[in-house]
Amino acid sequence: MFRSLLIASFVVSASSLCHAQSGTEKMSADETAIRANIQAYLKAFAEGDTAAAVELWTEAGEYLAANGELIKGREQLQRAFQQFFEDNSGVKIEIDDPTIQIPSPSVAVESGVARILRPDAEPETVHYTAVHVKTGNGWKLDNLRESDPPPPTPNDRLQELSWLLGDWIDAEEGSSVETSCEFTKNGNFIRRSFRVRIGDDVTLEGTQVIGWDGAQQTFRSWVFDTNGGFGEGVWEQDGDRWIVRSSQTLSDGTKASSINIMEPQEDGSMTWQSTGRDVGGHPQPNLGPVTIVRQ
Repeated sequence: MFRSLLIASFVVSASSLCHAQSGTEKMSADETAIRANIQAYLKAFAEGDTAAAVELWTEAGEYLAANGELIKGREQLQRAFQQFFEDNSGVKIEIDDPTIQIPSPSVAVESGVARILRPDAEPETVHYTAVHVKTGNGWKLDNLRESDPPPPTPNDRLQELSWLLGDWIDAEEGSSVETSCEFTKNGNFIRRSFRVRIGDDVTLEGTQVIGWDGAQQTFRSWVFDTNGGFGEGVWEQDGDRWIVRSSQTLSDGTKASSINIMEPQEDGSMTWQSTGRDVGGHPQPNLGPVTIVRQ
């Protein structure tokens, strides 16, 4: 309840201070008034002064929390502020580059992200849109709507695997495995291309695509090679290691499986090993660990 009403008042004033579009004498005066509001709010917040905080709102001000709770009018706002100040101490606020538009001389519309920092608790993040209006008593907050952050996009998720990006090589005497890794267009998948060389001959090539499975809440990958084989893998993180449980269908229809383990190293390289290997029901020797070097 009343998760970030207190924060909202500050955000509206602070972002207006940073982003109000002036350019005219009148707009400069408005910006000056909003700057005064922020100072008044900071003083009220620091002192837990309910009356001063509520004074920043219009008489009919409305606040809609992300959980659907609606607080209307100064009487309800006063009770909510009072309870908040009694129940919370040491709360800090951070905001990220909020934006503000002033469609008319008496209305400003603002949107942004606020982080609520509490002692001994994980930060809370809230998205908001706020309207403040110019009244006979100066600029006042009239309406505030907040929402929870949108869920991470596939690209957001894939940042955990961004260390894979680039060109890599695992070279031994007479042979090498070369890998190139990049984001696809829009960054919602990672594409890894690989090439196996023995001497001067390229004996195998293939492509692996890595993506986020929103239904299963995990990373998955699909691989296709020039011999006609294909397979898929499920990824999980174990500390610094990434474990990929893979199943394959070889070109002749034989089923195969393995557990591949990758771990990035401080020097920019990675280690790779393959265990639990099976081809057609016949266990195979483990491979590695080997060190793969970034080019």
